[in-house]
Amino acid sequence: MNFIQFSNKKVLFIVSIAILMFVLIYATFSNKQAYYGYSPMTDIISWIASNTFYSTVYKVRAQNITNEATTLEIFKSNNLSGSNERTGNALALPVLVYHTVENGSETLNLERGAFEDQLFALKKAGWNTITLKEFQAFMRGHVTLPERSFLLTFDDGTKNSYHPVTPLLRVLDYTGVSFILPKHSIGTESHYYLSDYEIDTMLESGIWEIGSHGMDVHEYQPTDSKDTYEAPLVNYIWRENEGRLETREEYLERINTDLLSARDALEDRFNVTVSSFAYPFGEYGRPTDSNQHAVPGAVTVAERIYETSFYQWRRGGEFSFNYQQDESRSHLYKRIEPDTAWSGEELVQRLESGLPKTLPYESPRRDDEGWLRNWGKVSFTDTAITLKAEDFGTGATIFLDGSGHWENYTVTARIHSPTKTGFSLLARFKDDNNLAMCNFNREFVHIEQTISGKQRVIEGVRGAGPYVPQGTFEAQVVTNGRTISCVINGKVLVTSRFLDPLLSVGGVGIKTWNPEAGLASVVVEKFTVKRN
Repeated sequence: MNFIQFSNKKVLFIVSIAILMFVLIYATFSNKQAYYGYSPMTDIISWIASNTFYSTVYKVRAQNITNEATTLEIFKSNNLSGSNERTGNALALPVLVYHTVENGSETLNLERGAFEDQLFALKKAGWNTITLKEFQAFMRGHVTLPERSFLLTFDDGTKNSYHPVTPLLRVLDYTGVSFILPKHSIGTESHYYLSDYEIDTMLESGIWEIGSHGMDVHEYQPTDSKDTYEAPLVNYIWRENEGRLETREEYLERINTDLLSARDALEDRFNVTVSSFAYPFGEYGRPTDSNQHAVPGAVTVAERIYETSFYQWRRGGEFSFNYQQDESRSHLYKRIEPDTAWSGEELVQRLESGLPKTLPYESPRRDDEGWLRNWGKVSFTDTAITLKAEDFGTGATIFLDGSGHWENYTVTARIHSPTKTGFSLLARFKDDNNLAMCNFNREFVHIEQTISGKQRVIEGVRGAGPYVPQGTFEAQVVTNGRTISCVINGKVLVTSRFLDPLLSVGGVGIKTWNPEAGLASVVVEKFTVKRN
């Protein structure tokens, strides 16, 4: 009798376990679509297991960061950028962009461990995310935000940019923006892209916002009869049936329809306002080495449909951060794509070097200070910064990241030109298409300004040279309002009071140039900037 009772209890226990397992399995399957869309069960089980494990690990690491608050304050006070006044308010904001985050072989894939390392390093260094709405309000000058604020974004709306990422964002109290491809996410059963049900859950979490990545412009299209494929947002596409390229009018109509339909599809399905667009492949119509025939026009179209649009920053040619109320970039903003090989410390260092710097400033002659090379060769030592042309190049240029908000100042450089070539001191630099400079040459001294890529001399002297002395000498560029002056060894050589109002603020840089290939060089033994 006792044996039978024991068996009944055993059976009851087994039945209870079976019922519990059934409930859990039923719950998993009943919620599968909402949480995992049409993902294979193998992927779902893998995500559940890994996220459960990593969530615990993240909580421990996050607690360690909290316990290291004193160390954090020391880290933050170590002025890596030589930069700010510690007002607590941001003057410019960086935006980071990632694609997939998981162990894999995709070109833009970042392994989970590397991603964790980067985000934990940012948190430890005092960097915190903001929402897209906060970013937009800041750029319009409507709100103030703490220094070391940044916007975190992800492109393509893939499952591996969401499922492995969310547990980490939750633990770090971070938020993210996912730029979705509605063609692949709405009403589809993709195993790679997020389903619309997963995006519903994403939005309900309070961690995520969404933006548009276009409808069909993310897929390369033929641009000639020889099967050359390019990004269709910035190229005329080939009309095979008619044996010709589309016209300018057809191109503009096509991309307008694409960007508008993508926005409307996302807004209609998810009942949210979609106010931001990320350019596929980071291209918005500027000629690049990989696409020298890029067609301008996408920015104008995007500006009519979206409040903000984002492209990928290419190191050199412009500042890494987005400056508040920059009239030359009222709609278009850049994003930094962390290299898959960067450690967390390296990512932090790169952001620290881009922080807005304060005046007075003296270059410590370190390449981690924020000097960005536009072209040519640059070397840093304890005693000098040396710019040289490549063997087959005609010059070299560097500019100082984090100086984009400077207004009225005097740049003083102790210069030596061993090859007796010309050099320029850059001022009010916004990017390589918008800047002013004092161009010093033995035969002339010019004040030049470039607006929207169009360069012209606004004042100059020649005929009474040589203007550049032999040996080591001191050169200056002085800005006050719309007035700019070029100075050698304390003597004002040329002044203009008609600097373009678009160049009311901007950073500093150095350039050397000579028409003979491989000859240009300049040595800067000291570089200081003081407020006027």
